[in-house]
Amino acid sequence: MHWIFTTRWPRAMVKTVATALVAVFFIHTSLAVAQSAAAIPSWWTERGVIAPDTAADDYAVINQGQLKNIARAACDELNAELPGGAGDEINALISSWQVPAVETEDFAVATQGQLKALAAPFYDRLTAAGLADGVPWAGATATPDHYAPANIGQAKQLFSFVLPPPGEGGYGSGSSNLPLTLTVLSGNNQAVTAGAAASGPLVVRATRAGLPWAGVVVTFQASGGNLGGSGTPSKTVTTSTSGDAAVSYAAPSSSASTQTISAAAESATATLSVNVL
Repeated sequence: MHWIFTTRWPRAMVKTVATALVAVFFIHTSLAVAQSAAAIPSWWTERGVIAPDTAADDYAVINQGQLKNIARAACDELNAELPGGAGDEINALISSWQVPAVETEDFAVATQGQLKALAAPFYDRLTAAGLADGVPWAGATATPDHYAPANIGQAKQLFSFVLPPPGEGGYGSGSSNLPLTLTVLSGNNQAVTAGAAASGPLVVRATRAGLPWAGVVVTFQASGGNLGGSGTPSKTVTTSTSGDAAVSYAAPSSSASTQTISAAAESATATLSVNVL
């Protein structure tokens, strides 16, 4: 099972979570939560968080399977609607739950500490996008009790975010206004035989506020040789959902040289080198 659902948390790590007055009820077969008709984020219904028109109990305890289901749906929503997606940390966390033959305790009661630990990376991502101001329990004055059972209303409160449509504002300094950084990820300092192709691609990663950023147009420019099988020293690549831009490289016919390949996007740059033998 994943560490979020097994580790004991120091009391200093967590604070109390405000109770949400959103009525929900556990649906045994789907590990979803059900809710009576109310004003709710549309993605709760679209992504299987709730089952409409079902009896509700906001103060019922939430189990680990329900909590995972809410987090999985929240991850899907961020990947689909937020520029740059959910980010590596959240995606890796959700993927770790899909490992077959790994024992889980999905029907065990989740604690407030586990709920906060799971919600925290989502608030880090929303804060980086200018949509939140840190975790909502920061600054709470009540004595925390992270071993206490969490209820469904508390979980729904923490995962009740609604993303503004791109282009309609609301992202503040958190989206494309944040400075872009390009970092060399792989392929640097390869040794390549003159006239031959490099064994691996040249890869850079685009990030904003430390988070991978998709959809960034990166221009690679080589001092010699050609890129991307184009026969030219220049190639434009758009970053993937993981923020990566990759391009193949073929060395020039002259040997005993070091070629540099620059990557540029917006005001960010990164430089790679290839040793031609």
